[in-house]
Amino acid sequence: MKYRFIICIFLIGCSTIAPDLREMDAMTTSFISKAVPGDSGIDGDTRQNSLASHPRLQAMRQEILSVHGKRIQETLWANPRIETEWENLAGDKGGLHGSEFTISLSQEIPLNGVLTWKEQTIRKEEEEAQWRYQEELFSLLSDVYLAYHLAMLEEYRDRSLRKLVDIATNFAEKLKEGANLGKIPKSDFLKAEVSLVNAKIKLNQAETNKSIAKQRLASLLLCDESKLPVWKESDLPEVYTPSWAQLQSMIQEMPSLKKLESAQSRIAMQKSQVQRERWPNPEVTVGGRRNYEENQNTLLLGIGLSLPVWNRNQGSIYELDALLEKNIQEQKNAKLELEKELFASHKKAVSSKENLEKYRLKALPAVEEAFQMSRQGYEEGKVSILEVILAQQAQLEIQLEYWQEAENFYTAMSSIFRLVGPGKIHK
Repeated sequence: MKYRFIICIFLIGCSTIAPDLREMDAMTTSFISKAVPGDSGIDGDTRQNSLASHPRLQAMRQEILSVHGKRIQETLWANPRIETEWENLAGDKGGLHGSEFTISLSQEIPLNGVLTWKEQTIRKEEEEAQWRYQEELFSLLSDVYLAYHLAMLEEYRDRSLRKLVDIATNFAEKLKEGANLGKIPKSDFLKAEVSLVNAKIKLNQAETNKSIAKQRLASLLLCDESKLPVWKESDLPEVYTPSWAQLQSMIQEMPSLKKLESAQSRIAMQKSQVQRERWPNPEVTVGGRRNYEENQNTLLLGIGLSLPVWNRNQGSIYELDALLEKNIQEQKNAKLELEKELFASHKKAVSSKENLEKYRLKALPAVEEAFQMSRQGYEEGKVSILEVILAQQAQLEIQLEYWQEAENFYTAMSSIFRLVGPGKIHK
């Protein structure tokens, strides 16, 4: 009688299809459109395609895909093991006579829901990666927001300083003409010339800062400077500043906190998984033995199981308990630090906005009027050149303070955007 052993190996696995990131991509598009709106002067292709494909975001996207690949690998069954053995091959009787051949197939059987717990644990790790992506998205958009407004401010600062330099130049030329005709002392002209040189130095610094600001914005948008907007208006755009109560309600939804919450769930699931793995998976063996001397076939069936005598995963459980408590304390500390940072940024934004209003309504018109009055008084011989120069310097300093206060405001707002996201702040 002839016997034939037919071995069927069932490969159990899971799909290797990439995760569905459409929801994440839609979120990215939404936040980009709110952080860099259509009326910003930046074209839609640059706003959406360049930012969505930014290396900082793509690196985080690949991290999500790598964790997805890890989930695929960790939830696969162990490969079956096949073993063969010949005994007394080519013995005293020669050939196969007197020999014995054994073949067996072993498969580890995952029980106790271990693979399910592994999958759920790594899904939480994917969730962590997605929160890190959103955290990086907020960071990138806040950088773009700040770079955009700083480039705008440097453009406005450059224009205002050019106007002041033109005024100072015209005044100095009149004084020079008067000094050459002997109508006024030459010292008056020299004092005005010094004031003019000081204004030109400030203008040169502003031109350098403008170039740096535009280059930074272009690098963030992954475009050349020719695609940057041309700011036509010299007045600052109105920016809504949320109340502290609004910001407080957003703290719990910050990506940095949600990331820690996902980590807590992951560690808790890891602990449950390790507890279930105290009893190792059994290994089932099926095979057959052929004895050529006796012309006999034997069916083999066995089950192997490691006994949890010494290793019951007690060290891993202790480690995960410590990590879980560490994560809880990190969440408490992170919430305190984030609330402190958010409160400071909010106070700075509110204070700077109030100061800007005071500069715009009172300080700037006052110093401009003071300069015009002192200049007219000098031409009428009522005041000295020193008063004119002091008024001119005061106008220059107040103008520079105004733009610096505007920079402080946008820096504070970008910090708020980085923490809670630009798309969540609205009236």
